[in-house]
Amino acid sequence: MQALRARLLASDIPGALALIHPLQRSLFNEINHDIEPDLPVDAAAMGEMSVNLLRGGRAIVRMATAIAVNGGAVPTHVPVYLVRAEDGTWQIQDY
Repeated sequence: MQALRARLLASDIPGALALIHPLQRSLFNEINHDIEPDLPVDAAAMGEMSVNLLRGGRAIVRMATAIAVNGGAVPTHVPVYLVRAEDGTWQIQDY
């Protein structure tokens, strides 16, 4: 996730998409282009991560972040779903 954060901070959409599972890349490509001016702001809000569940080739990681509520930032945690690729690396399936 730190690699994703670094790429989004730099507005490096192709680099960020390389970390996404191939079946989800077109969706995340569309999302990232839709919010491209805000990518660095969104990435800056990506905080500490902790493993919530690990089973074989799947994992759920909880990422600390903040969401805007009534003009203020409210701390929260969001799930990040990972799958292990054939080469052994972890790819993001959804977040």
